[in-house]
Amino acid sequence: MRPSHSIFLAALLLCPRTSFAADPVKEIASFSAFKSINVSELVEGGILSERGSSPNFDRGINVQTCYVVRKPPDETVRLLANWNPTVHKDLEIYYSHTFESGSEPKFQDLRLDAPNEPMRGLLEDTRKGVFDTLPFQSSTADAVLLRRMISQQAVDKAEPDSAEFRKLAEEFWSALLQERYDAFRSGGITALPPYNLEEQSIPIHGEIIALLSQDHAVQSRFKTLLSEAVLQKTHVQPAAYYWQVLNSDKKASCCLGAIYTRQEGSRWQVADYQLYSSHSYLTMITLYELWPLKAGSENGTLVWRADFVSAPTFSSLRGVEQMAAASLMIKNIKNNIRFFQADAAHGSSVTQADSLH
Repeated sequence: MRPSHSIFLAALLLCPRTSFAADPVKEIASFSAFKSINVSELVEGGILSERGSSPNFDRGINVQTCYVVRKPPDETVRLLANWNPTVHKDLEIYYSHTFESGSEPKFQDLRLDAPNEPMRGLLEDTRKGVFDTLPFQSSTADAVLLRRMISQQAVDKAEPDSAEFRKLAEEFWSALLQERYDAFRSGGITALPPYNLEEQSIPIHGEIIALLSQDHAVQSRFKTLLSEAVLQKTHVQPAAYYWQVLNSDKKASCCLGAIYTRQEGSRWQVADYQLYSSHSYLTMITLYELWPLKAGSENGTLVWRADFVSAPTFSSLRGVEQMAAASLMIKNIKNNIRFFQADAAHGSSVTQADSLH
């Protein structure tokens, strides 16, 4: 992480606050990739999407979307934090638990028992790590933790997908997420241990700042919220945390995230970012801005969203390959949005924050 990114973000946070126009469509045009929005199309279920640029950070890709949710903003914010995506099998999120700051994280309820190839891949990586370099994203302390909790003798006695080894793996991943959570709770994002990646030390804090620095207008727009969520000169606890086990590039990944919210009048901002991910991507941050909107006789919400993702594989992509990766990212995000819109409109399974069955 180059120090210039930290300096640039700090400088932005000292700039005068952006003035907000009365018209949300004009506001979106002032800082986003969308200069023209047909709100009527969005009310009918359309989703706008655009790829962002990452001129100085080859591990990063970012995209923007804009859509409508048929709930008022305060309720949409609550649903964003508490949505249960596991009911939609196409999303391949096997387990998910959301909890408020200071409440029980229930890491001990993490399960690795989904009978599929991605889950078997995670179990096999856990097993390999006992004997060799850890084949998942980790710190030096994670290797020590793994070999303390799972001995070579225990591995020799159990097959990777056996009930005995699954229990050992579940205990390890629960402990790893607990350690990340405890570190963040006590010291904020800079207290998280960095990843060891190809003889590099990759701090999550630096990675997120590098991602955000690719879009100065968005970064400036969210400067107040980001000063709490990312810079954290004074450590602020998020509105909620979550952990998940999900398919990430054909490998089950264990993830831990935090959600920050900010309200200014009738407008809301949300920052959702990953404190840890075991596979595929290093981290991601999703920013939302939400405005009240009349959808016919209903109170709805106009949502602008930006997803910034850092992954080691992105650094080798150029030209058409990078465009293809961004297109796939947009496709997956739109799929996620459509499920969320439907659940919000129908009120089904939306507020089931705990889905550990």
